[in-house]
Amino acid sequence: KNILHFEFYKEKYKTLDEIVYHVNDRIIEEKGNVENYITGILIQIINKQLNLVISGHPAPIIYNSKTKSTSYFDVNYDEKPSIIGMKGIPVHYKVENLELNSNDFIFLYTDGITDLQNEEGKAFGKQRLLEVVAANAEKTVEQQIEALKEEIDNYRCSLPQTDDITIVILKRK
Repeated sequence: KNILHFEFYKEKYKTLDEIVYHVNDRIIEEKGNVENYITGILIQIINKQLNLVISGHPAPIIYNSKTKSTSYFDVNYDEKPSIIGMKGIPVHYKVENLELNSNDFIFLYTDGITDLQNEEGKAFGKQRLLEVVAANAEKTVEQQIEALKEEIDNYRCSLPQTDDITIVILKRK
């Protein structure tokens, strides 16, 4: 968190992808020989415009209130976006742009949702998540989160939760 904060505010003229390249280098340097990595999405909001860099994280879901459509953010990369913090692998980060109009939202989540398995060993999956988000898109953010939590609990039944689940919804007024 400190590295990200420092790099983001160090030089405000940097683009988001440059910031993520610097964050990657700093994390590799700071952690030494520890073999782990992070994924994430760095977002900068300027008026209606969202600039984002996806770093190995699941693609967010976008809701367009005008068309009442829900879809995964179309990441148009020549190379797959890289994770952060692994020494010795080539990295590629790219700034994507998205405009949010009134009542549009971006739905961010961790793979603890899509990878969640039911008693038959079947994953919750991206399609099911998209359907749940679409079915609840007109509700308040709090109601959307509650509906998804209920769907997740019903899906896994009595099985314990084995991975973290994080949800962030950024909705334009």
